[in-house]
Amino acid sequence: MIHPRYNYEALSKKDAVMRMVLRRLVHFCCLICLTSIWHMTAYAENSPVIIDDGFFNKTITNNAIRVYASKTLPLSSVQEHIDQWLPIVPLSPIPQNGKVWAKTTVLHKGVNSIQLTAVASNTFATKLEGFVVDERGSIKKAYSQNKRGSLGHQFSFTLMPGERVDIYIAIEDEGPSFLPLSLWQADALSKITAQTSLYKMLFSGAMGCLILYFFLTYFVQRNVCRYWFALTVFMLLFFVLQKQGLTLPVIGNLLTQTTLVYLLAALALLAASKVTHYHLFRLPKRLDWMNYAVAAMVVLPLLFTSSYVALILSTLFAGLWLALQIAYSFIYNDRRLVLPSILYGIAWLTGLITYLLHIGYFLTETPHTSLTVGISLMAILSAAIIAGIAIETSERGIRIREFSHQEKRIENLRQFYDLFRNSAEGLYTSTKDGQLLSVNPAMCQLFGYTNEDTMLKQVKTTEDFYAHPEDRVLLLEELNKHQSLLGREIKGKKRDGSEFWFSLSCQRHIEGKKEYLYGSIFDITERKQSSLSLEYLATHDSLTGVLNRREFERILTTLLDNYNPSIPACLLYIDLDRFKLVNDSCGHRAGDELIKKIATLIHETVGAKGKVARLGGDEFAVITSDVDEDDAYVCANKLLNAIQDYRFLYENKIFSLGASIGFLRIDTPDYLPEHLVSMADAACYIAKEKGRNQIHKYSPDDKSVKRYESEIKWINKINDALEHDNFVLYYQQYQALQAKKDGIYIEVLIRINDEGNIIAPALFLNTAERYSLANKIDRWVIENTLAWLGNNPDVLAILTQCNINLSGQSLADKDLKLAILNAFEQHGVPYNKVCFEITETTAVVRLEETLDFIKTFKGLGCKFALDDFGSGFSSYAYLKNLPVDCVKIDGSFIRELLLYPVNQAMVSSINDIAKAMNMETVAEFVEDEATLIQLGKIGIDFAQGYLVSTPQPLDMLANNN
Repeated sequence: MIHPRYNYEALSKKDAVMRMVLRRLVHFCCLICLTSIWHMTAYAENSPVIIDDGFFNKTITNNAIRVYASKTLPLSSVQEHIDQWLPIVPLSPIPQNGKVWAKTTVLHKGVNSIQLTAVASNTFATKLEGFVVDERGSIKKAYSQNKRGSLGHQFSFTLMPGERVDIYIAIEDEGPSFLPLSLWQADALSKITAQTSLYKMLFSGAMGCLILYFFLTYFVQRNVCRYWFALTVFMLLFFVLQKQGLTLPVIGNLLTQTTLVYLLAALALLAASKVTHYHLFRLPKRLDWMNYAVAAMVVLPLLFTSSYVALILSTLFAGLWLALQIAYSFIYNDRRLVLPSILYGIAWLTGLITYLLHIGYFLTETPHTSLTVGISLMAILSAAIIAGIAIETSERGIRIREFSHQEKRIENLRQFYDLFRNSAEGLYTSTKDGQLLSVNPAMCQLFGYTNEDTMLKQVKTTEDFYAHPEDRVLLLEELNKHQSLLGREIKGKKRDGSEFWFSLSCQRHIEGKKEYLYGSIFDITERKQSSLSLEYLATHDSLTGVLNRREFERILTTLLDNYNPSIPACLLYIDLDRFKLVNDSCGHRAGDELIKKIATLIHETVGAKGKVARLGGDEFAVITSDVDEDDAYVCANKLLNAIQDYRFLYENKIFSLGASIGFLRIDTPDYLPEHLVSMADAACYIAKEKGRNQIHKYSPDDKSVKRYESEIKWINKINDALEHDNFVLYYQQYQALQAKKDGIYIEVLIRINDEGNIIAPALFLNTAERYSLANKIDRWVIENTLAWLGNNPDVLAILTQCNINLSGQSLADKDLKLAILNAFEQHGVPYNKVCFEITETTAVVRLEETLDFIKTFKGLGCKFALDDFGSGFSSYAYLKNLPVDCVKIDGSFIRELLLYPVNQAMVSSINDIAKAMNMETVAEFVEDEATLIQLGKIGIDFAQGYLVSTPQPLDMLANNN
């Protein structure tokens, strides 16, 4: 099984290539490091270099021994202590104010004299001295020079057959003890030097052509990447020439050779970082800055450390920078054009390999040869050419894409022209002063012209498009502010002078010093007419044509916002009397016809004195302004008389009507419109209560008005409680007096939770019955009680009887019957555990409906109790005809049971009759122990009141049991 690390097929192509390249680099670096460690730990032996007549060249680095000495010591002093020389590790730092001496011995075993040249290939040596000493100790040849040749510092000498000489070489350097030594036959060295010079000339020429090509094409194509690439190649060429000892004299005088090499390297890397920035446009900005920072670090160590440390740090930073470029090339390439990024990465990979080879030469102290120089120069030139090809390929790909985009743009222009010609909207171009420049066929058709040429000739200015020329002035002002406008609805004028509505969208465009307007127009006449109709319907009643309630309240709002005490305003609330008779006897069509007639009558009677609105059903309102209160009251009287005198004839039937009018003087702006309408409505209600066909003036001190407003307040609270589920269920337990009964007996009660305040039913139930809301409350109570019992099976198991009150309205509500039946089935509550309480008054007044309701649910198992017995008709005959199971004696008899014997007689009588009819009895409002005892003596079955149990939330029943 192939390990995933080497399974290239399992990786993407890019990842596989990257991993393979990195593995090769790691192997190469490890090989160089091992070779260097071996070389640095190997001690040189002072064995002589043996030559003969066929000698060509030899590396003598490992044949020399070395020692550190002071810069001031002469050769003689060094020779005196030759026996004390110890081998030193190559590449170790040279001590301050010291220099390195190296000594090797050369023995000639040939038969002819030979011309030899010793070469010391140290790039950074500030000074080199060389001595040839014969066997007698005489100096045969001396050399001292700061300049070096293309292969290094050279000094020549002649060696006779059998002659043995010692060669002493000393270098001064602030860096490591780097001293590659080689020995050459003089003619061979001349040939190699000439060959090396040729390589350098060819390299310089090729690099110069590359620089010149990219620099000149930069001015033609204006591609910044070309400029920085030309600058990078220039700095690289300068750097290589400097390394080869070809420094210009003036530069050499200003900067040391070492500093200049570092500076040129840093500048070349900085320029190349700009090339990477423009070539790899997907490279994140943070990595751009990392490139610049690492490139700058190449020269930065010179400012803070010794030359030895500077060399090591600069070498590391330069290698890191080269590795980053390779990684960036393969990671942040252009997915649409991968080849340029691959070539760019290969160029830097070539540069990195060349860089590592030079480090290997340095670590192994290998002298320069024409071969090593040629290979290095060829590798550098190849890397530059490949990078240039990558830039060219990238630009070519970009140009191809631009051509493709340009073709698409041209195609889009063709499509736009077709769209312009065939658009259903009218399109035009004009100057700012209105000169028409272009139109499409739809524009011509819209304004009634036969073709574009005719329209362009006959239309002098776009001002002719507007029915009101000032509209164009306003549009230009808006365009100057916002540059464009959308969907402005304007009344236009056609060629024949007819007017129509159009929607205009326009945009302002500036080219040079000229300003143009581009616009689109389409006909909205039908929509505008419909819109005007909708606006009318939004503010007017669809049946009568007078104002509707929303518009009426808006007018009231405006009047209150601009309230002026000196300009009186009055509100009349009109409610028709006997309108229901017409509706019920002749149908809704007759009712609608009557409403239209009355609306016309009111509008004609009021005239210009006020505004008329229909608030709903048979209710109208009039608001008068600019007339005093007396005139408004006179107007109200006229309305009352006009309606009273009106006779409505429909299908041979004649109806007479009446009206009740509430009159309200608006004397403060502190009310909301709906409050004003409510107050006028309250006054109208009082007029109805007083006998109809009347006008009642609203007064905040009027008791009848206060009562009505209070009822309205409770109606709102009841409706709000029904809508938002703000009712709360309570219960009151009652106990047996004659015999112990199993289980518990409770009566369910209702409360309103008004933001934390619990409201008792006595405050709102009468209003609920008065305004037909009692059946809704009963339905809520029944459904929620049964749901609660169904959700609390433990309570349901011990419950014997749960009493629920019903109003008279509920007994006649067929929908409520169905809802109760569904609730029993849905929540699984047994019918025999529920007892419905019906008041005596309700049972007598709605006897037939009560009997029907009792029959329905008694057959299912429910029980019934007659509540508040004795407070109503008190007829035992009714009791005889009602099939109830229990009689609840009214509390008015119980409270004063011990004070008045007649109360005891009444309670005893009711109890006896109930027992005779097999009914149980319950005494309400039991509040003291003496009364409870007396009720037990009388024979009452159950007692209910605060003495037995106070009302509590129904949820507590589950906790108490």
